[in-house]
Amino acid sequence: MVALIHRAGLLDGLWNRAIHSGGIANTNTIFNLSCAFLLLPFVGIYERLSHRLVKDAPAEVGKYAEMLDSLNPVFISTPAVAFGRCYDVLLVMCQLAKTNIRRAFDLFTQYDPEIMKQIQEDEDYIDTMADRVSNYLVQISSTITSHYHVEIMNYYFSAITEFERLGDHALNLAEIAAALHTKESSFSREALSQLTVLWDLLDTILAHTYEAFHKQNLKEARQIEPLEQVVDDMVSELKNHHLERLRSRACEVFNGSEFFNLLSEAERISDVCSNVGVATVSRATPEIRHQVHDYISMLHSGRDEEFNRAYEEAHEQYLGRL
Repeated sequence: MVALIHRAGLLDGLWNRAIHSGGIANTNTIFNLSCAFLLLPFVGIYERLSHRLVKDAPAEVGKYAEMLDSLNPVFISTPAVAFGRCYDVLLVMCQLAKTNIRRAFDLFTQYDPEIMKQIQEDEDYIDTMADRVSNYLVQISSTITSHYHVEIMNYYFSAITEFERLGDHALNLAEIAAALHTKESSFSREALSQLTVLWDLLDTILAHTYEAFHKQNLKEARQIEPLEQVVDDMVSELKNHHLERLRSRACEVFNGSEFFNLLSEAERISDVCSNVGVATVSRATPEIRHQVHDYISMLHSGRDEEFNRAYEEAHEQYLGRL
């Protein structure tokens, strides 16, 4: 630009003059201001062009981002603090899965695409949390030496798996409801009435599971296994009822298969709750830690009076409503 101005003869009076530092500074200032004024009308164009050429890195967003950021390597040197961060995330995973199961059951009586979207969104959060906590525990494992901390780590790894499975089962239930909605179909009034009883039972067992993990409460943990047995009994009973509806053509074939899929998911949910309950009991009861199978067999064989009493009460309470 300067060369062009010189050729035009506009700098003849200045070109051969000696220049000092002040003159250099003044010339530079005038030049920069002139360029700024000339380019000012094109600022918007350059801004849009820069955004197209240089993409901003996607920022991590989400209502749980701050909590996940607390899984910071700086805490690993203090295992008690690091495990506390893991516990906070696991508790949220459990609550999200529990809430999603309730939402999924609600979809069978009134389908809402927004609720379906919320279930899918929270399921993504559960998966993200599972990955982050797993990776963090792996980092912690290289620094811990005490047997106590190893037990906590193993318990938390187990909890990650179980809570992630609960989330998967919730999504599976929601997808069954979505399939019925797509087919413009629904379960019969009798089937829905029976599902209400099943949900009440699952809600109870999920509440015990949450409290067992939340407070390491053995009383809550021991309530889970009798209820898991009642879930198995109820699923068997509901299958028989549904076969009767199919034989009498009170229910369509498609609905029948989806009802059986729903019952399978309910049974698996109770199995997951059982795993959490047994893990909580065995962590606090060293004598059964390496004999979990024998412990469960002992309960189901009727050799534990507390189990028998809780099972009989729950069996009468819930199956009596069918």
